[in-house]
Amino acid sequence: MSEEGDTYDVLYVGTRGGKVFKGILSNDPKPHVALREWFPERGEPGFGAGVGGGFLSCAPPVPKSIYGTPFVYDGRVYIGTYDGKVYAIDAQEMTTEINGWAYPEKGDIGPIVGSPVVEDGVLYIGSSDGKLYALDAESGHEVWPQPFQTDDKIWATPAVHDGVVYIGSFDQNLYAIDAETGTENWRFETQGGIGSTPLIYNNTIYIGAFDSKFYAINLNGTEKWRFDEADSWFWVKAVVYDDIVIAGCLDHWVYALDAETGDKQWDFETLGQIRADPVIVGDLVIIGSKDDKVYALDAGTGEAAWPAPKTVDGHIRAPLFAGEDTVYVYTTAGTLYALDTDNGKKLWEQVTREP
Repeated sequence: MSEEGDTYDVLYVGTRGGKVFKGILSNDPKPHVALREWFPERGEPGFGAGVGGGFLSCAPPVPKSIYGTPFVYDGRVYIGTYDGKVYAIDAQEMTTEINGWAYPEKGDIGPIVGSPVVEDGVLYIGSSDGKLYALDAESGHEVWPQPFQTDDKIWATPAVHDGVVYIGSFDQNLYAIDAETGTENWRFETQGGIGSTPLIYNNTIYIGAFDSKFYAINLNGTEKWRFDEADSWFWVKAVVYDDIVIAGCLDHWVYALDAETGDKQWDFETLGQIRADPVIVGDLVIIGSKDDKVYALDAGTGEAAWPAPKTVDGHIRAPLFAGEDTVYVYTTAGTLYALDTDNGKKLWEQVTREP
């Protein structure tokens, strides 16, 4: 997760080693990366080694692995760990001892794979125990009378829109849940588990599932259209550009679909699974693939925008983030790259672990 400062970006990265890195990123007057880290067992800031993060970036997991993306809100960084804890970390000091908390105080809620989301002072996060939790972002106390229960694991990240929380579950349902009360408004059944985050655009929910289908769902829970030409699962959140919904798939392809009709506008084949959320930068969609390459495409036509894809060290499974003219890519090799969005040129790279 990144936040823009006056002259620099601040990027927070969770790792499979259970650390959160805070990077102060600057390209002017010269490339510079200042890293601090936070580690649950220690709870204190410092410097050290980590391993590339992102969704199931490496195997096997260690107890405190962080597979989701840190969420920054009101001076805190929020993360969930594979050992079933939710943490609020002071964004400046990188410690839970100041302005932070852990939930639950005792025990755990089962492995957490997805990311937290904070809206109107409430943190929402799902867990492998099949529950969606709503916590007060300042105190960590439960907001709902009880967590919302589904019938299988929740590895997805929720989306919040107009007082409703949308979350997918391995039980093959997308749920719409009242954000204030935690009660179910409706559910939409697919034919496969759901591990991706919903995209909400123009009063429509867009999401892919493990049935190799991509769905457009009205806000009342009825189906608008479905796209069924993919040959594998959809893991990542879609993005939108000029009424075109762009979705990456594990079949190596990127699909661009008309937001209103679902008609395919263009497609593009990479050489690996797409397991990292893409990002829109101006008129470009930038995509990371498991083929260890970063692609920049014209979001309207699907044509390649860089002279060639940029090859990086390690698979790309963590979401891509972009500043004004820089895209940041974090790989399973533990390397953070800054690439020029105009041409893909590497501005700098920073290894966050010992080689």
